[in-house]
Amino acid sequence: MKGRINLKKIAEIFIVTSGGFMMMLGMNQQMQTNAEEITTVKMILWTPYCSQEEFDHVLEKINERLNDQLQLQLEVSLIPSGNEALTKYLMDNPDADIIYTGDFQKAFEENLLMPLDHLLERYGQDILAVLPEEYLSYSRRDGKLYGLPRNIEIASADGIVMRTDLLEKYKINSEDIKTWEDVGKVLEKITANESDIYGMIPNLPVQVPSIEASIGTVVEGEKGLEAVNYFETEDFRKWAQRIYDWGQKGYLYQLDNYRYSSGTTRGLLYQLMEEGYLFSYMVGYKPGIADQESKNFGRELTKIQMSPQVITNFSSYQSEWGIYSGSTHPEQAMQILNFLYKDKEINNLFCWGIEGEHYQKNEDGMLILPEKEPQSDYFFNRNWMLPNGYIADSWESDIPNLLEEVKIFNQEAVYAPDFGFWFNDSQVQVELERCVEVVNAYLDGFICGKFDPDEMIPMMNSELEACGIYDVIEEKQRQLEEWEAEQNSVLE
Repeated sequence: MKGRINLKKIAEIFIVTSGGFMMMLGMNQQMQTNAEEITTVKMILWTPYCSQEEFDHVLEKINERLNDQLQLQLEVSLIPSGNEALTKYLMDNPDADIIYTGDFQKAFEENLLMPLDHLLERYGQDILAVLPEEYLSYSRRDGKLYGLPRNIEIASADGIVMRTDLLEKYKINSEDIKTWEDVGKVLEKITANESDIYGMIPNLPVQVPSIEASIGTVVEGEKGLEAVNYFETEDFRKWAQRIYDWGQKGYLYQLDNYRYSSGTTRGLLYQLMEEGYLFSYMVGYKPGIADQESKNFGRELTKIQMSPQVITNFSSYQSEWGIYSGSTHPEQAMQILNFLYKDKEINNLFCWGIEGEHYQKNEDGMLILPEKEPQSDYFFNRNWMLPNGYIADSWESDIPNLLEEVKIFNQEAVYAPDFGFWFNDSQVQVELERCVEVVNAYLDGFICGKFDPDEMIPMMNSELEACGIYDVIEEKQRQLEEWEAEQNSVLE
């Protein structure tokens, strides 16, 4: 009937409308609740090579990914590299969660690291799937796990990179270079025909990962592991004699106190290579080393492995990821670390930036620069520092299957006999520091080929003895025997 109010219809509309209103209200409340539930985890990272503004721009996308997958987000503080900067920062900002240690042992001694075992068991299953148990051996102290090594090339070997153009010019097949005697013959040929080119810049063998380690190098003896003075061994004498002989023959770059390193002297090495005055230099060999070094000065290099690869306590374990001992969000920190080990997308963001803006993919899934941009504004250049940066996509110009090469290189490596052992030098710290000073005073002369081993090795060892090297070795031997006994009891 016209004009009659349909109370039943009004009631239905009211119910539907009010239901929709309540639903919307509920959604808003849920959104607010979800926003409140997002936990911010604080990470300390070494400063990347891009601008702060560009990194923050990429960090927004990183947090979108973390929010979507974990309902977490990162607040990243950028600091200079090294443990000193980390310790200084934490003194003023003690609310950190995830930290990267340039020197794991020092970070442990300074009580910066939280035990991770229970967190790893509950939130780190993807980490355990990536890192074999033996990789974690060095990261344990007193039976507890305090750090997480990066999934990179952890094995190392003696190696050389040589200019490919000169090898081709003189018809030298790099596959025929298998011994140091072979290397000497190549240097003789190059320097005889290229008077303006230095043949080689030497470096220490991989047996000497650090000066401290050489003062009590661990070898396998008849009755077990033995700590010895590396500078009294036949291995050191042979190395020093080889370098000295090359120096006498004019194969080496003639600069006193030159030591290849990652500091200012490395810049000089690159300058010599870029300007065409250097033929070769020694490197720590790994898959991709020639491509990595070539990019520094635009010359194609050929890599040559000179010794079997070995995994030592210093291969990559000095730098590890951990959770700060004062963290207020350790569970969430471990969740993010676990995600960094497994997720390609977040590694792409950290390593390369934002797809479509900083890079794009070709039809084969390889990365190329955007068509409208001559180069990317985002240059992280800390890919090696990430927990599992190798799972990020590769560039079109990169070595194909590098990750697979790294895996094989690690799998075929031999573990050092003392892998997993760490030396507590607190009882002989003064003696150790004095010995390090002595070695540093002599070592450059040996590396440059200036010191005659017959004359200078006895002189150096005499000074080391006066500084207490045998006290250091005795203390290290005592700890080695205790450690060996513990390992044997575990096996039983």
